[in-house]
Amino acid sequence: MPQDPPPPDEGDPFDLVFHVGASGLEEDTDSERLLEAIRTLRSRLENECSINEAGELYEEFRGWCTDSCLRRFIVARKGDTDKAFEMLIEALKWRHKRQPHLLSAEDPAIMNGGRTGKAYIAGFDRWKRPVVVLDNAAENERDPTAIVTYTAFNLEFAVAEMGL
Repeated sequence: MPQDPPPPDEGDPFDLVFHVGASGLEEDTDSERLLEAIRTLRSRLENECSINEAGELYEEFRGWCTDSCLRRFIVARKGDTDKAFEMLIEALKWRHKRQPHLLSAEDPAIMNGGRTGKAYIAGFDRWKRPVVVLDNAAENERDPTAIVTYTAFNLEFAVAEMGL
């Protein structure tokens, strides 16, 4: 049985247990250190908007780069905003290439993947996060691109369910 996360005023906001336990996902529990890291990362994104590809990607996906989103990248890199920036830019490049936000349930790859029930949201955990089940035994697709597309669609849907 998983342990409850530490109260928000305890624990390191960059610690994985703190993050996975969802304490780090609530804006009102952010420490000043985490808030400063979010401001630093956002400032770097804003400053690079007119300079290079990173700025162009940020402009394209500005709406996706919410504080909650930036918080996840910062926590994933234990507060290192340089590493979080690099990771975020790679994610933005992937989003630009794959366009997961434009996928719809009517897309052939999504419809084909959905026929077997190989991926679904099985409810929510105790912190109200969606639990995505990927059933490899129900795999019916041989095209790796279609598999990535279907997985991306389901993860985008799950994140939307979190309301972040």
